[in-house]
Amino acid sequence: GELRYCMVEDELVSIVQRKPKEGGMSAVCGTGSTFTIHDPQEPLFWRVTVKFLTHDLEQILQAVAVSREQLPLLWSADFINSSPAGTVPMDERWVLAKFNCACAGLPQCLAARRRPEAPQACFWDIPPADRSEARRLGEYVGSKVLRSLLTLSTP
Repeated sequence: GELRYCMVEDELVSIVQRKPKEGGMSAVCGTGSTFTIHDPQEPLFWRVTVKFLTHDLEQILQAVAVSREQLPLLWSADFINSSPAGTVPMDERWVLAKFNCACAGLPQCLAARRRPEAPQACFWDIPPADRSEARRLGEYVGSKVLRSLLTLSTP
């Protein structure tokens, strides 16, 4: 399985647990994979979350000479489970596999993604709870954009 840490600047806003369909290798959209959206404080992933946010992220930023202020507005970090089969979830070992800054999105909006089986999918296809969270996160991202614009336009 995989974990996708959805970030707004240096803040974790959600964790997406992606599991390939039975017998599958890939956990990407369109392969029959299951996606579970977790709160940033999800206890199952607390160890990897704390390590990533308090230690690993700082080391990565130093290695690529980027400050926290230079982080993309919306991006994600993907982790792959490297634990042997049958490992207790709290003891799993997650390895950072990639960063995504090019096509990051709000996982709560996956149901609105148009695809062959749902060619007319739209915002209203998102379940109400996810739609509410997507709206909250969208407004949060928008407030960050506005703050940046106002900072840039101040003489």
